[in-house]
Amino acid sequence: MKRKEIPPCTRVCAASGRPLEDGERVVAVLLPAGEEFSEYTRLDFAAEAFSQAPSGAVAWWNTLVPESPKAQEDQTDPFVELLGDLSADPAARWDAVERLVKKRRVALERPDSKDPTGQWVARIHETGEKIELPPPPVSSPYGQTGKTGGGGLLKGVSQAAILALILAGGLGCASLDKILKPAKDAKPGPVNEEIPSAQQMVEYLNDNARRIQAIQCNSVAIDCKQGNQNAPGLDGMVVLQKPNMFRLKAKVLGQNAVDLGSNQEEFWYWISKADPPYVFHCSHAAMAAGQVRMPFPFQPEMILAAMGIAEYDHNKPYEVRPKGQYAELVERVNSPQGKAIARVTVFQRAPAQAGKPQVLGHYLQDETGKVICSVQVQDIQVVRQTGAVLPQKVVFQWPEQQVEMTMRFGEFVNTEITPDRSAALFSRRDLGNLPGFDLARWAPDDPNPGARGQIP
Repeated sequence: MKRKEIPPCTRVCAASGRPLEDGERVVAVLLPAGEEFSEYTRLDFAAEAFSQAPSGAVAWWNTLVPESPKAQEDQTDPFVELLGDLSADPAARWDAVERLVKKRRVALERPDSKDPTGQWVARIHETGEKIELPPPPVSSPYGQTGKTGGGGLLKGVSQAAILALILAGGLGCASLDKILKPAKDAKPGPVNEEIPSAQQMVEYLNDNARRIQAIQCNSVAIDCKQGNQNAPGLDGMVVLQKPNMFRLKAKVLGQNAVDLGSNQEEFWYWISKADPPYVFHCSHAAMAAGQVRMPFPFQPEMILAAMGIAEYDHNKPYEVRPKGQYAELVERVNSPQGKAIARVTVFQRAPAQAGKPQVLGHYLQDETGKVICSVQVQDIQVVRQTGAVLPQKVVFQWPEQQVEMTMRFGEFVNTEITPDRSAALFSRRDLGNLPGFDLARWAPDDPNPGARGQIP
C-alpha cells in the first residue's frame, strides 16, 4: 500500500486568500482526498483566522511557514542544475540531493525495499519535475539506511533519535567547520586579534544568564528526521526555570507525542510510541555518579547551556582554544557513563553583527577528540524586558544515528512561577497513570513480571 504523504505548506491562507509570509504561525489542516481517501489535501490558515477545523478534517496542528527560496535561486540554484545533470558524478548528484532535501526544495521517492533494481526519483517541489537518480553511494545517508519497521505517525524515525534531538541539544559532526557552517549569503567576518580569556567568556555567559530566572515559549516548532526518513513536524511549548528545571511538551498532528522535564531531583521523558509507554526517569545523583546506561550521550545541563541561561563556575579550570575566527571555552566533565569528555562552547571572536549570535554553539567531545554531539545557534532573539539573548533557531545533528533536527522558537517571555505551579509543572505526577522505568536501575518501577520494557 502506498504511504500517504503530507503535502507541503500551501503558503496561502485558506480563510482569507492572502499569501502567508515566511516564518508566520499557521494552523495546517489535513482532509482526506483521492480515490478511497488514499491521499491528503492540505489547507493552511493564518493563526488569527483559524477558529475550528473544517468538517471531515483528520488532523490539524500549529506550525510555521517554511522559508521560501528566492526567485533567483529557483532559476539558478547550482544544486538544482547539478541534480539534473545526468553526466555528473553520481556522488556529486547525491550530495546535491541531500542539500536540497534539507532546504525542502526536493522530495525523494525511494524504491520498494523488496525491489533491488528499483528506481530512486527526486521530485522538485517548485516545478513538480521528477528526475531519476542512480543508486545512492555508500557514503550517502540514503545508501546506509536499513529496513524500518513499525508504523504510526513517527514511522521511520526511532524514538531514541527523536528524544536525542529534543533532549540532548546534541548532534555529532565530523569537524568544527561543518558544525559552524555559515549561511549561504554570509560574508567572512573580521578576526579579532585578541584571544578572549576564559574569565571574559565565562563572564559573558553568566551576564546573560543572570538576566533570566524563568522563561516560557508557547510556540516551538520542531522538524526532525533520521537518515532520509522524515517525521511529521512537532509543535509544542517549553518552560525553563533556574537552576535546572524545565518542561517540554510536544504534539504531532494534534496528538501528544513527547513529554520531558527536569526538577531538582530527577529528569524524565515519555514518548507516545513506546510500547509499553514507559515514563523513563533518572535521578541527577545517579547521572553525576556515572551509574546510568544511556542509549545516547545526554546531560540535562546541556539544555540550559543551549538556551543561553546556564551559569558557569568561575573557579573551574577552563581551557581556551583559538580556532581561526572562533574561540572555544573547554570544560572537562564526566558523561553519564562516567567517561571523561570535554564540553565546549564556541564563541565568535569578533563582535557579532546585529541579530546574529556571539555564542555560536556547543558540543561534546570524547577523549580521542571525536565530536559526540553539538548544537548550532543560527538566529537569536532578545527578551524585551531584560535584554537577555536567547535562541530563535537552532539546528541539531547526531551523525552516528543519522539524526538531524531544526527547532524554531517563537517569542520567549519572562514568567512568574509560583511554588505551587513549580511543583505541578516540574514533576511527572501528571504522568502517574503510565508505568515508569528507572534508567539507573535499568528496570521497571513496577516489578510486575508481565510488564516488558523497551530500550529508550
